[in-house]
Amino acid sequence: MKRLRFSNKYMNKQLQAATERLNESQQKYQLLIENMSDIVWIVDCKGVITFINDEVENVLGHKKEEMLMQPLFQFLCPIHQYENCSDIIKEMSNMDFHRQELWMIHADGTTRKVIETNTKRLYSNGTLIGIQGVGRDVTERIKMERKLNKKNRQLLMLNELSSAIASNKISLNIADLYDNITKKIVDTIHIPFCSIRLIDEKGKLQCISAAGSSTDNVDLSPIAIDKNDFDYLTKKSNIYQFNQICKDYIYDKNLDFNNRAHIDNMIFVPLLGNGKPIGIISLLCNDQLDEDYIDMLGSIANNISFAIEKLDLYSEIKQYYLKTIKTLVAAIEAKDPYTQGHSVRVAQYAVTIAKELGMTSAEVEEIEIAGILHDIGKIGISDTILTKPGILEPHEYEVIMNHPGIGCHILRPIGLSENIINATLLHHKRYDLTGYPKDENPTELPLYANIICIADAYDAMTSNRSYKLPMTKEEALEELVLNSGTQFSPKLVEIMINLYNKNMI
Repeated sequence: MKRLRFSNKYMNKQLQAATERLNESQQKYQLLIENMSDIVWIVDCKGVITFINDEVENVLGHKKEEMLMQPLFQFLCPIHQYENCSDIIKEMSNMDFHRQELWMIHADGTTRKVIETNTKRLYSNGTLIGIQGVGRDVTERIKMERKLNKKNRQLLMLNELSSAIASNKISLNIADLYDNITKKIVDTIHIPFCSIRLIDEKGKLQCISAAGSSTDNVDLSPIAIDKNDFDYLTKKSNIYQFNQICKDYIYDKNLDFNNRAHIDNMIFVPLLGNGKPIGIISLLCNDQLDEDYIDMLGSIANNISFAIEKLDLYSEIKQYYLKTIKTLVAAIEAKDPYTQGHSVRVAQYAVTIAKELGMTSAEVEEIEIAGILHDIGKIGISDTILTKPGILEPHEYEVIMNHPGIGCHILRPIGLSENIINATLLHHKRYDLTGYPKDENPTELPLYANIICIADAYDAMTSNRSYKLPMTKEEALEELVLNSGTQFSPKLVEIMINLYNKNMI
């Protein structure tokens, strides 16, 4: 009996010691949980919070007593449109989360917090009884990442635009450049409207590009703005933000919004060239823009102004260049009174054909240059052959056949496009790839060469020559039809007939 009492006494001491160790361990665990800088929580299988530590008050402003026995869904940010708590709990029940971002709302009802969360499913006898989560406030980190991403997008945009503007091809795609700028501004800043307007020769602001979802709600017709108002907007290159657009606003009569209630702000970015106003960028915004975007818009405005100045300079050089070339061609053609004006007429026919084909303005410009230059190689042909009356002898015709190659050698060092070079070189190649130069064997005759070929032949047939009288237009068109598919492109023959029916050739 004594031995039994001794045994019970010993067991009670052991149990008491174990209980004390368990309580001590639980207190340490509780102290550890309560002093963590992360939110620790447990929800049951229905998503109801059964445990949460004190850190939640520091992060979300809620006392833990307020959150206990409440659904987790109640504290998620509604802007992110979590459908319901059961969907989130279902996901957590199927898999453990690792660094999952949960957007939660602060107790103030307006501040959003990003909680990077790790979860672990809790089981008892193989049955899921709840989910434990540990969440860390990463709001500031997310803000910093977003700010860096925004800055990267801005720098990338500016770099792309700067590269495009620095490109030698700016003269050929200036309209595309403007469209690209407005679209990128809309996409980068997330605004409903952006336009670029330039002052035209009548002193009005002409819209040259517009983008955004509200474009259909804006009157894009030219704006006759008062000079004093425009001077105010462009004073010292300032960027102006106007809040709550109202009827007495300077542009309001010209910007006819069908849904004005959703547009609260307008921004004007002046475009200056050589210190003088040349245009303006207009933006519609739902909110005021921060300084980063304002700085970006200032850089864009500077780039656009530089592009316009570069384009103006290019236009002056181009006109001088074309004038020089026309003078040179005229000097060549003046040697033979029968060919005077031939290259200019070929260029005019070629431009008319190109426009009928729907080619871009840049392509039409190249076609015009190719038409003017197509016979430039005749500068290397003897005058006795060029001005010979009557039909050429075979050996003389062999010499004449060299002029496309001579023209190519003259033009290539100038830096003209391959389209112009090939049109000059191959304008005497036929649609079926016969003709000359005989040592040039393309797999297909380029479109530019096809156009110059038919324009050249049509003018030659309808012009007076030393060895023949001119054909009538009708007779020339019959020749085109007769040689369609062999010498001339069938499509271009059809276009020539259509142009004739419209009195355009």
